[in-house]
Amino acid sequence: ASGGDGSSWKQAFGGPGGVQAALSAAAVGDAIWVAEGTYLPTLTANRGISFDLRDGVALYGGFEGDEATLEERSPADHPTILSGDLNGDDTSGPGADNSRHVVVADSGVISATTRLDGFVVRGGNADGGSDPAERGGGLLCINGAAPVIAGVICEDNRCPFGGGACYVRNSSPRFEGCTFRNNVGGNFGGAFDIFSSGPLADVVFVGSRVHGNRAGRAGGVEAFGNVRVTMTNCLVAGNTTTGQGGGLFAASGADFFLENCTIAANSAGQGGGAFLSGGTLTAENTIFCANGASEINTTASNVLRN
Repeated sequence: ASGGDGSSWKQAFGGPGGVQAALSAAAVGDAIWVAEGTYLPTLTANRGISFDLRDGVALYGGFEGDEATLEERSPADHPTILSGDLNGDDTSGPGADNSRHVVVADSGVISATTRLDGFVVRGGNADGGSDPAERGGGLLCINGAAPVIAGVICEDNRCPFGGGACYVRNSSPRFEGCTFRNNVGGNFGGAFDIFSSGPLADVVFVGSRVHGNRAGRAGGVEAFGNVRVTMTNCLVAGNTTTGQGGGLFAASGADFFLENCTIAANSAGQGGGAFLSGGTLTAENTIFCANGASEINTTASNVLRN
């Protein structure tokens, strides 16, 4: 509604800038309900503006616009899009005029009471040329942030460095029932580039899918440094790289723990399913199948060649 204050559907913050208006007005403990539509982080051409998550605020998409309870919403029937396509002119991927990061969770004050749930995140183009402006086109999670990301489809984002869908640095987000697809990670991590040089970055995936992403190294998920990645009931499939680790890549002390997962049909120069370089991988009830590598590394005994 024109001039709405967000107190009801009839008084909703309206238009493509409605989500930003709601975030600005929200306080700890608030839930923001967002109706079907496409929303932009800014109505200007400023590519440095993102949807910045706020601690203790839950953001829910997938509403038609007349629901009285959270259980009535249906994100599949009412797609709610957070888009970096500021000019609305994307045809074959994010353009040079798109937002660098669509959604940002920054600093340790972003706790597990912060939630992003039921959205499509697309069109981020993190080409800023420095850290973190060149990382995490769709989602950027840095400086100790630990939000819960649930039921989110993160697609068609890119960056030149690492983490086309999401870059995680020194942070511990949790992903539940998410899909990360068709993202381009430049050098490292088509979907995810996860890094920590300090305290343990404890990143959890539950019931999520990582498929159809690509990068120069780690087509799916890269973990580097003091990182623990736990994946339960997840699918990592169809990711590609000409380098190492089609599905997963772990280096410099990073650890993967997989349970009830499928790692399938990924391809790489070395380690189609996974490549370990000073990292570890523990898998229980997990299938590695139909992964391919164009090269055989005869010196690295910790390469999973399947």
